Amino acid sequence: MYQNLNPARKEKLSKVQFVVTDVDGVHTDDTVLLGIGPNGERFEMYRFITCDGIVIKECLRHSIHVALISGRKAPAVKQRAADLGARCLQGIVDKVAAVEEILKELGLKWENILFIGNDVQDLSLIRLAGFSAAPRDAAPEVRSEADYVTEKEGGHGVVREVLQMLLEAKGLWEHILDRERTLG
Repeated sequence: MYQNLNPARKEKLSKVQFVVTDVDGVHTDDTVLLGIGPNGERFEMYRFITCDGIVIKECLRHSIHVALISGRKAPAVKQRAADLGARCLQGIVDKVAAVEEILKELGLKWENILFIGNDVQDLSLIRLAGFSAAPRDAAPEVRSEADYVTEKEGGHGVVREVLQMLLEAKGLWEHILDRERTLG
């Protein structure tokens, strides 16, 4: 169990029904590998850590919605979200408007959102979310406003750290560990 799960955090996390995460600098270490194929086509490669995917799938299994959101558009991110069963919001200029649209669709409020972001373009969601988190290597302005700063750096298990804390706060983590079968 997380020692960082104090009563105030547990209270905020217990209300979460929708997880929204930035991609670059959260799921990744903020590095994009850019390549040019033999026919001159551009392609980008990302490095994702599998433990982040495991907790995303557990959230979805427990009816907690998950969306990856990014101002960039990258086929690798779309594929990662599809592999996990999460929503993928790419090329988003106004992240607040995009999330508000989904909140209306799901009948949720800002207090039901957990957001993880790492840079200044994420500050609006950091400020509005019911619970917000930032990687330890996030921009100082983001770290200072987030409810929780992770022990991990972006791309090295940030999502796992925060979502495991969420699942623990909701009393779901022990059930996950006690299952008769491991689910992939």
